[in-house]
Amino acid sequence: MQVNEKQLRDQTRLDITLGRLKELNRDERILLGLYVYEYLSAEDIAGVLQLTVEVVNTQLESVFSKVMEPHQSSDSLSDPVVISSQTIGS
Repeated sequence: MQVNEKQLRDQTRLDITLGRLKELNRDERILLGLYVYEYLSAEDIAGVLQLTVEVVNTQLESVFSKVMEPHQSSDSLSDPVVISSQTIGS
């Protein structure tokens, strides 16, 4: 089965994002889990964690920037075009 370049790029982005999740500390993972998986609002999270809404929003912005921004690493996953051309055999 041949993998098209778009699928490979999407998978590469997912792999990078999953790798970045591992780089988050425990508190950041809890915050992200409450927001993304439990569908809690910033207000609800603030109540659960006994923080202000402003602190929760600031922390959420920080977590999302760590997970979503382009990776500045030198590892091979940072260049999906090279990966896809090698994998597809172009």
